[in-house]
Amino acid sequence: MLSTQKAPTSRYEIRILEALQATSRTEKAIAKNTRLPASIVSELLTELIARGYVQSKSERKFLFFHRQHFSITLAGLDALENAKDGRLTELLLQMLRGTALTLDGAIPRLGAAFIPLAILKVIIRIVRYVL
Repeated sequence: MLSTQKAPTSRYEIRILEALQATSRTEKAIAKNTRLPASIVSELLTELIARGYVQSKSERKFLFFHRQHFSITLAGLDALENAKDGRLTELLLQMLRGTALTLDGAIPRLGAAFIPLAILKVIIRIVRYVL
């Protein structure tokens, strides 16, 4: 399941990368920011670390207390930008397909109304030019 060449395809992976884009965060802060359970965030972070999109850094506060901060890497930023471009392109294609489907049904109905209107506009221009 873990592969180093696979781009983030899950919307949850993209949400985690977006949360890490601005600053490094702890696992708890990521879970709070993305509104996902901590166990799922932990599993997704493990996958993203294996792919090289996220790196972890351990910070020791006291003798027995430490925090683990996660931050996005350059490969993660590239993957996030590609995923955003892909989602935007896919959304635009869906919108265009939907618009084309609705226009296919609307053009025959509206065609009859457009023809007399166009003829009327030409007649008005001719009359204005002549007068």
